[in-house]
Amino acid sequence: MILARRFLLDRSAVVATRRLRLASAVVILAANGWLLASEPSGLAIAVGAISVLVALGWIAASVRTAAYLRDHRADHLSLDTDGLRLADGSVRHHIGWTNVTDVEIDEEKLVVCVSRRDAPPLRLQPRYQSVSLDELGQAVREAWLDAAPREKC
Repeated sequence: MILARRFLLDRSAVVATRRLRLASAVVILAANGWLLASEPSGLAIAVGAISVLVALGWIAASVRTAAYLRDHRADHLSLDTDGLRLADGSVRHHIGWTNVTDVEIDEEKLVVCVSRRDAPPLRLQPRYQSVSLDELGQAVREAWLDAAPREKC
């Protein structure tokens, strides 16, 4: 018998990544200011222009991250006796354990792959609080195996 488990989105990791991008953009823009003030060569100006584009990309990613956090407030993964429930923004999935054919960890893509009958596999990223890829894969696999019907002797 499995215990219901609920994994919540690790918002602090998303916020930390956002802050890192913003800090990196500020450093790059400050370095470019110094570069332009020091009578740069043509190559230095070209490298500076490319790095400004990178900094602008990080700023844009930071803005998208803020929107992501706003739209994904209630993201979670629930494992219970009748199946897996995934809330990912406005998308909701409920997969009954009887529809699951396999659960495996794809270490190259860093996802837990839940194979289903008559549907493409569901890929779960390890983006939940206090759980690693291996722990997430093990929890999903154990919930699936615990819920699977057993043949009686």
